[in-house]
This record gives sequence, C-alpha cells and structure tokens, in this order.
Amino acid sequence: MEHNIPADASVDYINGILAEMSQIKAGPGVETEQTKKKGVLGEKAAAAALRRYIAVNGGRLFHSVTFGYAEKSPGIEYPGNLNYKDGSLCETGSGGINDDEVDLMLITPRRIFLIECKAYRQSTGKLRTTDLWSFRNNEPMAKCVLCQTEKHARHFYHRFYNLLPEGNPRYIIPVLAWVDSAKFADERSAADFPVTSLNGLGRTISLLDKPLDYLIDIQSFVTALSDGLKAPLSEF
Repeated sequence: MEHNIPADASVDYINGILAEMSQIKAGPGVETEQTKKKGVLGEKAAAAALRRYIAVNGGRLFHSVTFGYAEKSPGIEYPGNLNYKDGSLCETGSGGINDDEVDLMLITPRRIFLIECKAYRQSTGKLRTTDLWSFRNNEPMAKCVLCQTEKHARHFYHRFYNLLPEGNPRYIIPVLAWVDSAKFADERSAADFPVTSLNGLGRTISLLDKPLDYLIDIQSFVTALSDGLKAPLSEF
C-alpha cells in the first residue's frame, strides 16, 4: 500500500481515491483481485482521513497489523468469525489460519483504535447493521462484520493487555468503517462500538479519543508491541 499519503490530505485527494474505487466492478462473493484492490483503496481513503486527524491531534497510524490469535488454553483459540450459511449462523474459527490482521491501527496518547474497513457498495437503499447481522441489498452478508471487528480488539487485548496502563481494556476501541460511498443504517439497540462511514470517521475518532487515567507513551508502546507481532509494523 502507498505510504506517502499527505499529512493534511485534502477532501479532493480522498474523493480521487473514491473515484478510483468506483471504477472497480467487484460484487459480493468469492474474493478476487478486483475486490482486493477495492479493499486496499478503501483502506487508503480511511488512512487519508485519519492522517487529517493526526495532523491536528497527534498520533501514529499503522496498517495490516498482524499478530497471532490468542489462545484460552494451549491449542484452543478464542472464538473468531461467524458466517451465515444455509440460513443459520456457524462459528468458523480461524480456518487453520493462526494470525489475525487489523486493517488500520491508530495510536494516540489517549486511546488505541483498531479499525476494520469494509469497501461494500449498495445499489439502492442502505447497508444495514442490526444487533445480530449486517445486510446488503436486504440480503445477509456472508460474514459477520461486527463479529470480525470485535474479534480483532478481543484478540489484540488478550495478546497485549500487559502493555496497557493497568491492563485496562477501555484503552482499546474497535471501529467498523464503511469506506465506500454507500449510505448505511445502524439499527443496533445498543452500540458496543462505533460503526461509521468514511465521512464520519474523523468525527467518530474525535468523539472517542478522550483521556483515561493515564496517557499512552506511543513510542514505548510501539516498541514493545513490535516484539509480539508476526510482521514488522508498517506506518503511514
């Protein structure tokens, strides 16, 4: 992924990324090179929006943060994603994959945001997120994107809680970001974590980026975190 995103990326810069995304014909189903390319562009657009936030409020931004799944006992991992198959929900586990990957990780002196980016397009109406599932064109999505977003934060916490002040999980905030131009409706009865659009991503981070009892020493956290990752950190 391109790393030279301007620190003060303009709205025109972000719109240019969205225009490039709009040219890609990638629908739901099996992942292809086109869907991968669209996903990368969606993450780039989100990163540009976050760079605008960092320019004013401070912080560091990383992408494709990879770490091993946390285990509740030797060889037994904590639950992973849910899938919708044949009219029912099923736990998929890791499918033999032992690593988790966070799309974007924003570390500020106050909080750590683990951001899952979804570049889904909606032909009519809105992408819908309910207490149980998310829907696209009124059809259930194949994977539970809420579960996926929560899973990243849960595994990250189990792996790295010792790096947080007093091990407090409130320093970690998962965020689900719809990064294509589709509209969405958040129909959850209680919001355990934020779901936002690309336009609202900076505002969402700003509302939640509040200090707790202690500030995070970003450099010390990044140095310690790097020792427990499966791949070197890649920073915007």
